[in-house]
Amino acid sequence: MKNLLILVLLLTSAQSFTKEFVSLNIEGWTVQVEKTEYENEELRESLHEFLESSFKKIKEILPEDRISELQKINLWVSSENYPFRSGEKSSIVYHIDPNWLEANKLNRKYAPGVHMINPRVYLLEEKPYQTQPLVLLHEFAHGYLHQCLNGSHPKLDSAYAYAQASKNYEKVSRVNQSEKVRAYALMNEYEYFSELTEAYFGKNDYYPFDKEELKTSDPIGLGMVKALWSDKCTI
Repeated sequence: MKNLLILVLLLTSAQSFTKEFVSLNIEGWTVQVEKTEYENEELRESLHEFLESSFKKIKEILPEDRISELQKINLWVSSENYPFRSGEKSSIVYHIDPNWLEANKLNRKYAPGVHMINPRVYLLEEKPYQTQPLVLLHEFAHGYLHQCLNGSHPKLDSAYAYAQASKNYEKVSRVNQSEKVRAYALMNEYEYFSELTEAYFGKNDYYPFDKEELKTSDPIGLGMVKALWSDKCTI
């Protein structure tokens, strides 16, 4: 398989559990997959298809010098007893705090990093990536903000404050929903950055869906995203 390197490692946490992981290199990203999950043929094929297409898309739309920085951020794939929000059974998240992980009986080594949790549900049942084509970029954008830009930026703070005051995100269209909803970008400044990253470089599942709509609805946010993805990285 192209651009693929497989290793096996054992990961032991402070909670005295051990998971065996298969280490892959896919399109230049290091991906650690729980071995028992990887041994499932249907899941393995779906995982490779999703990751290869997602990483290729990221490499296609992002500036070349940003790609090498994102490739320093690990991706973990495992089945976990995770404190999901109501109704959730799987997710892709970015972990910042190893102490939070330990407090929730998860391995500290997942942080900092992107984590696909319960991949069988995510890839074989729910398939949210079908309406969120840049979901992986969304999470790596969290990692970029955290690791490259130390978690904050004055331009992000001011753009987010403007977006809140403008009320433009209070009732917006969303893919596959007939009624308007509050944009996920208003969750906090971190989600604002990741949501606008999707719209700026490709397609988001909330309005503004793309760069042209972002230019019209939130020109300050557009300028912020452009500036932050051009800024000097501290990784």
